[in-house]
Formats: sequence, structure tokens, C-alpha cells
Amino acid sequence: MAAYLPSYGRPQGAYAPSGDWTVKDPAQALQVFLMVDPAARRSRTGAAKTPKDSHWMLAWHVGTTLSGHEAHRRCHLRQDPGVPHLTNWGVLTGAVESHELQRLVRVPLAILEKDARLKLEAIANTTQVRVPDGRWNCQDWCIEVLNQAVMARIFSPAVVQTAIARAQQVPLHD
Repeated sequence: MAAYLPSYGRPQGAYAPSGDWTVKDPAQALQVFLMVDPAARRSRTGAAKTPKDSHWMLAWHVGTTLSGHEAHRRCHLRQDPGVPHLTNWGVLTGAVESHELQRLVRVPLAILEKDARLKLEAIANTTQVRVPDGRWNCQDWCIEVLNQAVMARIFSPAVVQTAIARAQQVPLHD
């Protein structure tokens, strides 16, 4: 049986990231994506990477920040500096810089009404984080969230299976 971190991996005494509160998730239906931020082919030390090293998240575009950047609502895990494990801080809205936008690969899941997005957020906010084992990562967490969303009838099984397969095929970048 898998071991999980307490409090979704949130370090005791640490403050949650603030996100961008100037951009609200609108009431209309929006396209939700499984987004992949491809890993570099090699680490800074020269070690080879694999597609399993790419970062996955569930996200949707919610508007534009006051500084003119795209704002996304993101369901994902973070690796915070100095913390030896992943953390689920809950779903946050944040600015996405142009260099990141160019790198992100969007795999469409479905167009969801606001109530369905709120249900997806509730699932993501309560999906636990495993104790590090060298294998489990943000991709496994996203798959768990997606599987729970299928059980909640937010997404169809076929759509989720196709999206996962496409995300697993995203090539690394140079």
C-alpha cells in the first residue's frame, strides 16, 4: 500500500503560494487541458532525461493579468526549493510567461462549465501526495486526479485515456 505525506506535503510553518487574485475564473464554459511542460533532454549535470521527467498539470486559461500575461487556473504539484518532496498547494491562478507558453503542450480534455471545473478543483485539492520513492511524480498524481474525475463523470474514460497517451508521447526539448 502506498504511503502518503501528511497535509498534502505542505511543510509545517510554510506559507502557501498566493497565486494571482486579480483574475477570476469566469462563469462561462472553458476548454480544460492536460498540459505538459517538456523536460530538457539533459539535466544541468548532463544526465539524460526521459518523458517521465516532464511536468504535467491540468489547466485552463482564465484571462489576462494586469501585467498583460495569460492567466491559467492550474491543478498541479510543485517542487518547492529546499523541500525533498512534491507539494499539493491546491488549485491556484497564476501568470504564465511567454517563454513558458511557447514550451507548454496542450492536450485538450473537454470544455467544462464552471460547476464541473469546481468539482475538478475539489478533486485536485484533496488528492494526496505520495512519499517520495523515485518513481511516483506529478504525472501519476494527474492520472489519479483524471481517474477520479472520470468516476465523478466530469470526463469520459476514452477522453482521459487518449489524453494520457498523447501526453506520454510529448518529446523532450533541447
